[in-house]
Amino acid sequence: MKNTFLFLLLSVFALNSFAQEEDQILKIKDQLSSYFTSYPIEKIFLSTDKEVYKPGEIIWFSGMVSNINGQGLASVSPNLDVELYNESGVQLQSISFTLSEGMTKGNMEVPANLSKGKYVLVATTPYMSSADEAFMKLIFVDGMDESEIITEEIKLPEILIAGKSNSVELSFHELSGEAYSSKKVTYELYAENDLILDGKVKTGDNGEVAISLEIPDEEYKNSLLLKVPNSKDLNYSHSFHVNTEELHVKFFAEGGNFVAGTPLIIGFMVTNNNGQPVDVSSEIITDGATVTQAKTLVPGYGIFNLLADADKKYQFKISSDLGVGQVFDLPRFTLDGFVCSIQKTDAEYIYANLIFTDGNTHEINLMATRGSQLFWASKMTVNGAVRAKIPKETFEQGLCLFSAFDKDGRLIGDRLFYVDKGEDLSVSLDVDKDPVPAGQPLKIKIQSKTKDGAATAGVLSIAVSSSEKTVNHIADFIPSFTMNSLLENYILETSALINDGSYTENAMNYILVSNSFKNYSWDSILKYDANKQNTDMDNISFLAELSEQVKRFSLMMAFEKMPQATTRFYSDNQGLFSKIAKSSSKNSKSNRYIELLHSGTSILDVIKMMKPYRLEGDKIIFGGGPNSFYGQEGALIIIDGIKMGSSTSALDLIPGSDITSISVSSDPNDIMQYTSLNSIGIVVITTSEPMQATDLSSSSQASKSIPDDFVEYLLDTGNENQTTLYWDPIMEIDEFGTGSIDVLTNHVIGSYQVDVQIINENGQIGQSSKTFTVK
Repeated sequence: MKNTFLFLLLSVFALNSFAQEEDQILKIKDQLSSYFTSYPIEKIFLSTDKEVYKPGEIIWFSGMVSNINGQGLASVSPNLDVELYNESGVQLQSISFTLSEGMTKGNMEVPANLSKGKYVLVATTPYMSSADEAFMKLIFVDGMDESEIITEEIKLPEILIAGKSNSVELSFHELSGEAYSSKKVTYELYAENDLILDGKVKTGDNGEVAISLEIPDEEYKNSLLLKVPNSKDLNYSHSFHVNTEELHVKFFAEGGNFVAGTPLIIGFMVTNNNGQPVDVSSEIITDGATVTQAKTLVPGYGIFNLLADADKKYQFKISSDLGVGQVFDLPRFTLDGFVCSIQKTDAEYIYANLIFTDGNTHEINLMATRGSQLFWASKMTVNGAVRAKIPKETFEQGLCLFSAFDKDGRLIGDRLFYVDKGEDLSVSLDVDKDPVPAGQPLKIKIQSKTKDGAATAGVLSIAVSSSEKTVNHIADFIPSFTMNSLLENYILETSALINDGSYTENAMNYILVSNSFKNYSWDSILKYDANKQNTDMDNISFLAELSEQVKRFSLMMAFEKMPQATTRFYSDNQGLFSKIAKSSSKNSKSNRYIELLHSGTSILDVIKMMKPYRLEGDKIIFGGGPNSFYGQEGALIIIDGIKMGSSTSALDLIPGSDITSISVSSDPNDIMQYTSLNSIGIVVITTSEPMQATDLSSSSQASKSIPDDFVEYLLDTGNENQTTLYWDPIMEIDEFGTGSIDVLTNHVIGSYQVDVQIINENGQIGQSSKTFTVK
């Protein structure tokens, strides 16, 4: 997947302790340049016009790519590949787009046969050496049919408590506003694929229900999933953390070394089995006594200070409801070692403490880098403790790495830190009227300035889309482009680290104790030999790795919910919602299952109603079949006569509303009609629009030609029911930092959101959003 090539590396090099580069620093600098020539790291951001799409609708996007060394947009790769995956890691679409000066624009048609649910938009470049460098964005697909039932969450516990009764209160109503009253509602609670409790309740006059969840008093591997899979389009689900859920804690000593006898900052990262960062409180204990306490600063990340004794064992004992009583051993602390810490930062300097605990004098080499870019270097003699005062003027804004090497060039400690020079852009948006009558024009003005008030030109992406059934991910741009695109451990919530539009440096630097650059290892860099042939990752291995990354990302985002339409939005825009045809057949049992599918109940839930099963991975296992020492093979899925294999991801290729018949069997005589290689069972589905074998291609272009220009697309297709009014992926604003667009509203009534992401030639970035109403 990765090619070896040469490109120009620009480095800034400054010294605060000596005038000439020392031999070891020169050698390490050369190693950095050689290594990143062969293994460039690029940060990617994909901006879309919205997050919720109907099957067959167009995703409009722009891609921004920058090399880790550069401030502005300047890609190393010649093109950007954009793929659409389902949550199971199955690739549904793949299109390649040419990059120019680090930018590209494009569009992708959402397959018309996709069922309602979450999907992942993925962007990769050809020079990636690992799939974890890919950019991933969660999007939603929703056909928006008129039978949809809206769920309001009246009362939800923060976490479920095992062994106790947990009250969940919901209310349901139809899109028309009519309460879903006096209806029996079935609920199910799952621990992974195991049903641990279920029941039925009846909705009240206003569609309200109170569900009492008596959680078995057990330990659970993962969070629990509540499902309400009823008739029509009532298909609600919600993930809950449970107090006995299995958690994982990783510990990170500031500077990399767990050293006793000196105050040390210990970072920790807490996740569940799905990789979701969680909030906890804890006590640090030794010999049965509490020595300090710790709490996450943002979900998943926290720090504590510890003066450790090398002869003692320390443990991290969780005291919060979530994970209560779980105990984790800290690594052993060594008596002698080296500690490097970022003590604090201010407007002019970064202050680093350097400590050797062995009482000897040491000569060390210090460097501050990002990728192959060297910002600062120094040689120092340390006897005990020294404070290094590093001028910030030589640094570019963003993530940097502080590293210490001994006199022979061996790494003895490193520390990720963040430099905030107040360089993010301030972006303001203004509309000339609000509300605006449907079908009338609207002018939107943009003003971009630096934090000191100077106007700045730049290139931006701007979208104007309905916000009635969408989610606002505008805040993702700055943290994604500056941090998460480069970090090994993803930070989901960064609002606590931002003050007045910028990151609070010291808070950021505490969080970064528990992080590192992606695919950045000093061991690999120092051992790199430019004269040896590099082994490139083959494309098949890369795609397999990428599929696993998508599955992990989907699990991490499991708590993100599908946005819902409002009753008012439906009443004002009934033409946007598809009409569900009523079946003319009598109320046979099989017809009842088809009605459920046509009204939104998931295919897997309907199959379970027809014949109970359990899932092993993504395979359906019917009860009573033969067991296999090597694992079950799974029921064979046949769609329109095409044998699709046993992975349930095949069911994601068809919407339930297209199914005209479905049958399930584990009878050997029925199985033999399709295969002699399966002993578990079959699921046979026919649809109103039979699939073609070519639909299973893992890489395909959009099925029809789509104009590159959004305005041309609107003229071609009409603008009556478009929920995206305007999209310009690469718009330039003038030297005064101003720009404007004219938008023609259509007949979709409701709230709209203007989203802007901007970057200038210096790499300064900004974002803004504003809402207005069409009436």
